[in-house]
Amino acid sequence: MDFKINALQFKSVLDLVVSAVDSKNSNAQSYILIESLNDKEIRLTGSGIDVSIQRTCPAEIKTEGKICIKADKFLNVIKAFDSEVRIKSESNDWAKISAGTKSNHRIPALSGDDFPPFPEAINYDVVFPSNVLTSMVKSTAFSVTSEESRFALYGVKLEIEDGIAKMIATDGHRVAYREEEVDGNLNIFLPKKSLTFLGKLPSGELEIGEDLNHLFFKTDELIMCTRKAT
Repeated sequence: MDFKINALQFKSVLDLVVSAVDSKNSNAQSYILIESLNDKEIRLTGSGIDVSIQRTCPAEIKTEGKICIKADKFLNVIKAFDSEVRIKSESNDWAKISAGTKSNHRIPALSGDDFPPFPEAINYDVVFPSNVLTSMVKSTAFSVTSEESRFALYGVKLEIEDGIAKMIATDGHRVAYREEEVDGNLNIFLPKKSLTFLGKLPSGELEIGEDLNHLFFKTDELIMCTRKAT
């Protein structure tokens, strides 16, 4: 794989995707997957125990393909640039990152086939303005308990019924509640670890879906997947 990309634009996309990664893990989940979608766009995927994220980004593709790159090291290198950078996979499990003729870095990489598959929603039943959901999360997340052992309180409840979306959170001492007008029917519990990411969704139309074990939040540029609370 070989592509060029604007470093300033890339940083914010990369920072969000890398934040989902378990950097302490020693397997492929400490890497991010980068794959070309066409000659002008790439998709980044980062996966952790509780949250996984896919995000698209414009790029100039020279050679199509996919590659896994060590997430934390890659982010630190990209943060040092403020102009166009080139990322190229090498045959010996390394990725070369360069800017001009003087700045060159090599970091660990894996074949893109080594990355775990991203879950897929069975359906997307609810359409939700992402800025509304983000605002609701920010208005209620402060009341979520900090005790992971209190499973029923370690997140926020989102219910949509009769044209009203209701979000509620409590730690047993205080309660935060917010209502907005939204069409659809939904009754889900959003785990605390997903709230940070839901507070950073890009603006636009948001679709909410699920499968047996996951919840999905999709915009034109991003898919966030979080495990359902059990």
